[in-house]
Amino acid sequence: MKKTFFKLAGRVATYLPVKFWPKLTNQLLICPFYHTIEPYEPSMIHHLYQPLSLIRFTSDLEFLLKHFNAISAKDLYWSIIQDKPIAKPSFFLSFDDGLREIYDIAFPLLKKKGITAAVFVNTDFIDNQNLFYRYKVSLIIEAMQQQPQLEILVQSVLNDFVQYETTSVRARLLALTSAHIPVIDRLLAVCGIDLTLFLKKKQPYLTWQQLQELHEAGWHIGSHGTNHTAFQDLTDDERLEQLSKSFYVISQYVKQDFRMFAFPFTDTGIGPDFIQTVFNLHLADIIMGGAGLYPEKNKNHIQRIPMETDYASNARHIITSEYFYYFAKKMIGKKIVQR
Repeated sequence: MKKTFFKLAGRVATYLPVKFWPKLTNQLLICPFYHTIEPYEPSMIHHLYQPLSLIRFTSDLEFLLKHFNAISAKDLYWSIIQDKPIAKPSFFLSFDDGLREIYDIAFPLLKKKGITAAVFVNTDFIDNQNLFYRYKVSLIIEAMQQQPQLEILVQSVLNDFVQYETTSVRARLLALTSAHIPVIDRLLAVCGIDLTLFLKKKQPYLTWQQLQELHEAGWHIGSHGTNHTAFQDLTDDERLEQLSKSFYVISQYVKQDFRMFAFPFTDTGIGPDFIQTVFNLHLADIIMGGAGLYPEKNKNHIQRIPMETDYASNARHIITSEYFYYFAKKMIGKKIVQR
């Protein structure tokens, strides 16, 4: 529904002045987030989503800086703790997954513009110790495209371990979850992909040294869980374990006054009891989702705006459409996330 709205009605919003929307909605804070920019190894990503070019990312920043004030993680934290809402239209920037391009490409550009951000990392992958299972799937799909004869072998393995109604091998691969990691690892071998060699050669993730440098420059290092498993697929105990373990690991390398957590995938379907438990146990001070401009009942729970979409071509279209979408929901009584 949202995708259709953005494609059709969302374009109407772009014809109105940007400054009109924060005033109309009384939503002064937006939290755009990205994953990467011009990845060094596109095959690891482009079968999952279309990463942005440096030109597009730079254009996004110019738009944001023209219409909003950039705030830091500390600014955001203290506005919440002191219960002082952001006074003027502002944006808080973040990146998920802890990919190398954040340091190599985004960091120098943001530093020149005086912007700090947060990077949410999966602690199992830092220093290139392993690879997110979805990135493995993308590599397998790429291998099939390069060597079509592999599809029969991949299909055979899938038939032995995974049953899906769809007959498309690609669709079946993309439907795999973290529960299928043993099958995915077997498929890597079938396709002749040496994961250890890939990680050593490509270095897709940030290192601790780079994360420490980001932290020293004013960035916040947040948790994205340990291995990017969807929290909807975990028990409450497993979720709490991921949070505790990931924050413990981060604390061994960077010392921070507060903790921020961004849900892997989304927080859709995560009940209010678990979210309150996170705060009661002081596991995190701020938690973030990715549902767009959509306020939560709990002021410490913030939704972010995904900027890598296939239905909007620039930041203006995305941001103004989010405002329009929020306004439309508010008109029908859905002004906060229902859990």
